[in-house]
Amino acid sequence: IIDIDEDSLKELADTFRILQGRAISEEHSAWIDEQKPTFAADIQQRFTMANAITDAEVDIAKVAQQQWIKTFSEELLADENSVLLLPSSPTAAPKKGQDQSALRQRLLSMTAIAGLTGSAQCHIPAFNIIEDGVEKPSGFSLLMRPNNDKRLLNAVQHIATQQGLDNV
Repeated sequence: IIDIDEDSLKELADTFRILQGRAISEEHSAWIDEQKPTFAADIQQRFTMANAITDAEVDIAKVAQQQWIKTFSEELLADENSVLLLPSSPTAAPKKGQDQSALRQRLLSMTAIAGLTGSAQCHIPAFNIIEDGVEKPSGFSLLMRPNNDKRLLNAVQHIATQQGLDNV
């Protein structure tokens, strides 16, 4: 079992946030400036943040991204058949309409791994958990090195068949 500490996960999420934010800004800023659409406050805040990302932040994030790619490819998933098992979320699904701003950062630290490293990832909604007396859907993720999508999907299908999971 390999334990990635919380500070490292925060760094990973921040690196992803910066690179994704720059990509979003480059792709959509001209359209937003021209059309002036109205967004929900949290979405508008993310666009504003994305537009404020500096070239220096992007340069630092690109270096960090290369370090994460190396860590995953050479250490965590050194063998092409290696599979990383990890939680998909730090909590069960939140209530509809519930403020998710605090959860978003924690969630991003777990879901950004594949996007940042180019790895193949699949969530398996395998079980429910009881939280606050309410049964909520939950599961786990499997992650493999980049370009292993088909191999990962075969592994997921095998697990689903072995465990009798109808919802996978």
